[in-house]
Amino acid sequence: MDARLGALINAQEWPGYTGAFTRDQSPLAEFENGARVAKVASDDHDRHAAGSLGTVLGSVGHPEIGVAYFVEFDASPRRAILVTSGKIKRHGK
Repeated sequence: MDARLGALINAQEWPGYTGAFTRDQSPLAEFENGARVAKVASDDHDRHAAGSLGTVLGSVGHPEIGVAYFVEFDASPRRAILVTSGKIKRHGK
């Protein structure tokens, strides 16, 4: 992760969740907290394949490098996964 983005993360442990994440919502975010998203791209090392569904828990952004989202994927409940904006799209509606 780019250090500029990492410096913006107000991460903390949340009861019942594995790993630290933020519930902050970046003003640059396309997807609001609570939005349902689908993964549209994945790399070999990614835990969740394209097509995986999840819910946005929080986001961080920087004007020069974009937005990343903490997503709770349905297949991994109570675990926040950091995903870049280019790998997800809004699901439904």
